[in-house]
Amino acid sequence: MSSRSTEFSHGFTRRDAFKILGATGAAVALSGRIARADTPAPTTTALPQGAGFYRTHVGEFEITVVSDGGFPFTPYPTIGSNASQGEVEKVLKDNFIDPAKLMGQVNVLAVRRGSGPVTLIDTGSGKLFGPAAGFAKQNLINSGVKPEDVANVVFTHLHPDHVGGALGDDGKPTFANAKHWVNKTERDFWAGPNPDLSKSGVPEAMRPTMIGAAKNAIDKLGDRLQAFEVADMINNHEPILDGPGYEIAAGVTAIQTGGHTPGHCVLMFESNGESLVYVTDLVVQAALCFAHPEWLVGFDTDMKATVEIRKKVYDRLAAGGGTLISGSHLPFPALGHVKKAETGYQFMPSLWNWA
Repeated sequence: MSSRSTEFSHGFTRRDAFKILGATGAAVALSGRIARADTPAPTTTALPQGAGFYRTHVGEFEITVVSDGGFPFTPYPTIGSNASQGEVEKVLKDNFIDPAKLMGQVNVLAVRRGSGPVTLIDTGSGKLFGPAAGFAKQNLINSGVKPEDVANVVFTHLHPDHVGGALGDDGKPTFANAKHWVNKTERDFWAGPNPDLSKSGVPEAMRPTMIGAAKNAIDKLGDRLQAFEVADMINNHEPILDGPGYEIAAGVTAIQTGGHTPGHCVLMFESNGESLVYVTDLVVQAALCFAHPEWLVGFDTDMKATVEIRKKVYDRLAAGGGTLISGSHLPFPALGHVKKAETGYQFMPSLWNWA
């Protein structure tokens, strides 16, 4: 057996799978089975730092960023397989990030317009990403929102760290009173007999878990999961973020970008002349993805296509007159702006507001 026998295509290794999903999740990935509902809960000795949520306002919208926790992953070649390890690690070190201790963060949004119902954007990872993640439900409760208070759940896409929290330990919906929404293109891709991940950098050993998590959510949510249809702006050459979308609720529009997954959507919130764009997974690690949008990201279903999509979205955000953004994997509390840099772009975090 050669020294490269444990490596997968696009540079991921078996060790990376364990780092990304944690011991429990990676064991599932390497065995080709999805997580069982009776998997023992991860044990921790302390709660995550802080209360796990941060609240802001966009016009009439009350936006609460809820932390699901995080997961460790190897930065190279997960990101930047078309560059060198030295280049990738230099960007991290220049941002005072130790490449050996890199944590991916996971966030969800709880959104309420005035005194209206609560809409949850994604659900976190549940037990699918190891013991350092899966805190979205508890942190949502910390913010004052009980699971039964959630009227709508919108999935930006169906990766495990976005759908894992939708089901409880008993396999039943966590948000029992909610309608669940997903782009039809996204649902049909994962529900199909053989979702095509040949253009991604996801290692073969992780693919059954990724596919299984999506199929499990689709199956267990059943009639609770409503599919909406939205135009593909990229392939239809529509103006990015300014073209047609699907209005899920007043002022809440889903816009299909594709790339990261076929039906991947960003969300736009608009009220009283203010706006916020939830970029979802067009940013996986802020220091790397903004500085070098041309670097491939292994989590993307179509890595090369996502590079062009990422650039178009960043261009639009940087030229958008200070459009506020949030995202699934931006550093908590995951709010800020995008500006053009000498090369690439820069994420400018918003100042913490105690009001």
